[in-house]
Amino acid sequence: MYKNLLIATDGSPRSRKMVQEGVKLAKALDARVVGVHVYPAHFGLTYGKVGVIDARTQVRLRAIARKEGERYLEQVRQAAERAGVPCETALLEHDQVWKAIIDTARKRRCDLILMAAHSRGPLARLVLGSETNKVLMNSKIPVLVYR
Repeated sequence: MYKNLLIATDGSPRSRKMVQEGVKLAKALDARVVGVHVYPAHFGLTYGKVGVIDARTQVRLRAIARKEGERYLEQVRQAAERAGVPCETALLEHDQVWKAIIDTARKRRCDLILMAAHSRGPLARLVLGSETNKVLMNSKIPVLVYR
């Protein structure tokens, strides 16, 4: 059965619930968890080579994202500690969140990826895409989606 679960979190309320359920699953399976949060390497829009957000602001936004990401991963660590589940975490900077999740699962030899599904409307899904959908479509590792 599954022994090494990757729990990808974005800090949203649904993701926080998924973390709790994922840790419960890990406990029941006598498995370990790898908590992952991915934040973008670049913020804002660009047109050609012109960035809408200047380099200094990019640095500040990445610092904020790192701090928030650490907070999200601390929630995973605490949930795992309370349940007595071995846990490690990874805070990643990458512009393709889905790819970073899959690559990390592969590198850390995870055999199940857990993610939350978010309730976006059809237009938002079409325009923004869904990181969960991209992981589902591209992962060779099984994915469990929390709704």
